[in-house]
Amino acid sequence: MEECHSAYWELVPTIDHIIPIAIGGEDNLSNYATTSMLHNSVKSNWTLEQLNWKLYPAGDINEYDGLTDLFVKLTENDLELFDDPYIKRWYKLSVGMK
Repeated sequence: MEECHSAYWELVPTIDHIIPIAIGGEDNLSNYATTSMLHNSVKSNWTLEQLNWKLYPAGDINEYDGLTDLFVKLTENDLELFDDPYIKRWYKLSVGMK
Protein backbone atom coordinates (compact mmCIF):
# COMPACT_ATOMS: atom_id res chain seq x y z
CA MET A 1 0.00 0.00 0.00
CA GLU A 2 2.83 2.42 0.74
CA GLU A 3 4.08 2.29 -2.86
CA CYS A 4 0.79 3.42 -4.33
CA HIS A 5 -0.90 6.83 -4.19
CA SER A 6 -3.69 7.00 -1.62
CA ALA A 7 -6.10 8.06 -4.37
CA TYR A 8 -5.85 4.52 -5.76
CA TRP A 9 -7.05 3.01 -2.50
CA GLU A 10 -9.72 5.63 -1.84
CA LEU A 11 -11.09 6.40 -5.31
CA VAL A 12 -10.53 3.47 -7.66
CA PRO A 13 -13.71 1.41 -7.81
CA THR A 14 -13.76 -2.35 -7.60
CA ILE A 15 -16.33 -5.09 -7.35
CA ASP A 16 -16.66 -7.00 -4.11
CA HIS A 17 -18.80 -9.93 -3.06
CA ILE A 18 -21.47 -8.88 -0.57
CA ILE A 19 -21.37 -12.33 1.00
CA PRO A 20 -17.76 -13.49 0.69
CA ILE A 21 -17.14 -16.57 -1.47
CA ALA A 22 -15.05 -17.98 1.39
CA ILE A 23 -18.15 -18.29 3.56
CA GLY A 24 -20.56 -19.54 0.90
CA GLY A 25 -21.41 -16.45 -1.14
CA GLU A 26 -22.10 -16.96 -4.83
CA ASP A 27 -20.13 -15.48 -7.68
CA ASN A 28 -23.00 -13.80 -9.51
CA LEU A 29 -24.50 -10.33 -10.10
CA SER A 30 -26.87 -10.55 -7.15
CA ASN A 31 -23.86 -10.87 -4.80
CA TYR A 32 -21.80 -7.99 -6.28
CA ALA A 33 -21.37 -4.49 -4.92
CA THR A 34 -19.00 -1.73 -5.96
CA THR A 35 -16.69 -0.20 -3.42
CA SER A 36 -13.25 1.36 -3.13
CA MET A 37 -10.10 -0.72 -3.19
CA LEU A 38 -9.53 0.28 0.44
CA HIS A 39 -12.96 -0.89 1.61
CA ASN A 40 -12.60 -4.11 -0.39
CA SER A 41 -9.28 -4.80 1.29
CA VAL A 42 -10.61 -4.02 4.78
CA LYS A 43 -13.78 -6.08 4.28
CA SER A 44 -11.83 -9.17 3.24
CA ASN A 45 -13.94 -12.20 4.20
CA TRP A 46 -16.11 -10.42 6.77
CA THR A 47 -19.84 -9.94 6.33
CA LEU A 48 -21.41 -6.51 6.26
CA GLU A 49 -23.15 -7.31 9.54
CA GLN A 50 -19.89 -8.27 11.24
CA LEU A 51 -18.39 -4.91 10.26
CA ASN A 52 -21.58 -2.99 11.00
CA TRP A 53 -21.59 -1.74 7.40
CA LYS A 54 -24.60 -1.28 5.13
CA LEU A 55 -25.30 -1.23 1.43
CA TYR A 56 -26.40 1.98 -0.21
CA PRO A 57 -28.78 2.09 -3.16
CA ALA A 58 -27.20 2.26 -6.58
CA GLY A 59 -26.88 5.75 -7.97
CA ASP A 60 -28.15 6.94 -11.33
CA ILE A 61 -25.50 6.13 -13.94
CA ASN A 62 -26.70 9.09 -16.02
CA GLU A 63 -25.71 11.47 -13.22
CA TYR A 64 -22.26 9.96 -12.55
CA ASP A 65 -19.21 11.48 -14.21
CA GLY A 66 -16.71 8.84 -13.12
CA LEU A 67 -15.09 11.39 -10.78
CA THR A 68 -13.88 13.31 -13.82
CA ASP A 69 -14.64 16.69 -12.24
CA LEU A 70 -12.68 15.71 -9.14
CA PHE A 71 -9.73 14.54 -11.26
CA VAL A 72 -9.69 17.86 -13.16
CA LYS A 73 -9.81 19.90 -9.94
CA LEU A 74 -7.07 17.86 -8.28
CA THR A 75 -4.72 18.13 -11.24
CA GLU A 76 -5.35 21.85 -11.67
CA ASN A 77 -4.46 22.35 -8.00
CA ASP A 78 -1.14 20.52 -8.34
CA LEU A 79 0.45 21.58 -11.63
CA GLU A 80 3.46 19.29 -11.10
CA LEU A 81 1.13 16.39 -11.94
CA PHE A 82 1.24 17.53 -15.57
CA ASP A 83 4.88 16.40 -15.69
CA ASP A 84 3.48 12.87 -15.90
CA PRO A 85 2.49 12.22 -19.56
CA TYR A 86 -0.19 9.74 -18.52
CA ILE A 87 -1.92 12.23 -16.22
CA LYS A 88 -1.51 15.02 -18.77
CA ARG A 89 -3.19 12.90 -21.46
CA TRP A 90 -6.10 11.97 -19.16
CA TYR A 91 -6.50 15.62 -18.19
CA LYS A 92 -6.70 16.70 -21.84
CA LEU A 93 -9.26 14.00 -22.55
CA SER A 94 -11.25 14.93 -19.45
CA VAL A 95 -11.53 18.63 -20.17
CA GLY A 96 -12.35 17.84 -23.80
CA MET A 97 -15.43 15.94 -22.59
CA LYS A 98 -16.97 19.06 -21.03
